[in-house]
Amino acid sequence: MDANVAMALEADVAERGQRLLAIGENQWYDRKSSRVSAGTVARALTAFANAEGGVLVIGLRDGVEGIDSVSPKRQTAWRAAAVDLVRPAVRYEIREVDCVNDDGEPDRLMVIEIDASSMVHATGQDEVVLRTGGQSRTLTFAERQTLFHQKSPSVFEATSIDAAVDSVDSALLREFAAAAGFPCASAVLTDADVLDVLSARSLLDSDGRLNIAGVLLFARRPEAFLVQAQIRMTKYRGRVRGTGADQQIERDERFEGPLATQIAAASEMVDEVLPRRRALGSAGLFGPTPVVPEAAWREGIVNAAVHRSYADYGDYVRVDVFDDRIEIRNPGQFPGKWSGVDPGELRSYARNPRIARVCSDMSVGQDRGEGVRRMFDVMGKAGLPPPHYEQPVEMTRLTLWSDTADVPAESGLKPLTRRLLGFLRAEGVLSTGDVAALAGVSRPTAATHLRVLREAELVEWVGRSSTDPRAYWRVRGG
Repeated sequence: MDANVAMALEADVAERGQRLLAIGENQWYDRKSSRVSAGTVARALTAFANAEGGVLVIGLRDGVEGIDSVSPKRQTAWRAAAVDLVRPAVRYEIREVDCVNDDGEPDRLMVIEIDASSMVHATGQDEVVLRTGGQSRTLTFAERQTLFHQKSPSVFEATSIDAAVDSVDSALLREFAAAAGFPCASAVLTDADVLDVLSARSLLDSDGRLNIAGVLLFARRPEAFLVQAQIRMTKYRGRVRGTGADQQIERDERFEGPLATQIAAASEMVDEVLPRRRALGSAGLFGPTPVVPEAAWREGIVNAAVHRSYADYGDYVRVDVFDDRIEIRNPGQFPGKWSGVDPGELRSYARNPRIARVCSDMSVGQDRGEGVRRMFDVMGKAGLPPPHYEQPVEMTRLTLWSDTADVPAESGLKPLTRRLLGFLRAEGVLSTGDVAALAGVSRPTAATHLRVLREAELVEWVGRSSTDPRAYWRVRGG
């Protein structure tokens, strides 16, 4: 439940309605008039279930109306909407809370709390609705198909795992409870408090054990249950990784623990090793300034850790820092067919809605679409190239370029040409045959695109003659 909504519901009866009215409708909160139809209620419940869950309060419009004047028949229809008018039925809890209406009389509000679902739900009119920000939006057929595909892996975070509640980091859970506005946060959490907090965010299975989301967020050692629960951060000297004896690694560390701890530790190291240049700061004074804005790379790390696919046991989040850029890679791709160019096209489908919700409560991250848009905005205001997204098989790679990079020379490159340049940056040196094999193209095709890169002065060919079997390509200045 949204922290502000939770606190408003716990307020004095005389203030409760007005405090709920003062809260803006958002991703997890909606309010409806006492004249609302059961069909409209069903639409709101469907939208929340398809997204990250939420709370619907009935009896509020421009003022505090209450529901006591509503016929029992209509109230019964509201209660039955989640079952009768939604397919499949959504999981929900209904309660009524006391309030004082605008006429100063005692009254009641109906509060419906909806769980995030691993399935896709439709209304009785076969509309699939999704909660996006403060609105419930009907999806197009293509968006509907995307949501179906996106929901399948979201089941993973709800999967049961052999992790008892006593594996929880109690201090971290208490910190979360305080941030999310739980009444029990001010004292030492009892066993009952722990169960209540975890259950409120759907982090327990039916047997009262942690699910995968609960382990990743609050277990003291998530890596004991999920080996892929880590962030690896590597600092390279120069602009290429290199191979073998030519590897340019300066530092290489892995960060484990609860997700918020991983993100904080990895971010601290990036801040420590990221190259800086002398520039005019916000205070009007010259001083050392990171070559990539902190707000952009922090957002990139959070997005990668929160929204990655944890179903991939063989990989983890990787953060690579070079002199001219930061590369952030994570298992799993964006939903749908996002081009990676226009953040306005990106839809807010959370692969891990439970994880995303808790991280939002803890101010660790925000909705993925908003985070990506913020990165584009930050890089643009800094006069730097926009974030560059690539989505190879089952992976997302984000590159944030500094102002020392050769990005202007790349702006006119074809996608395949840019891809070959990426291989060279990743591997250091490659023969024409190696490049062709990595790209899955013929040798003549690879040679054509490599010549384009050489003419753009982005790469160079090193060899004794055109028939030299040891000849190779490398990034200029690498």
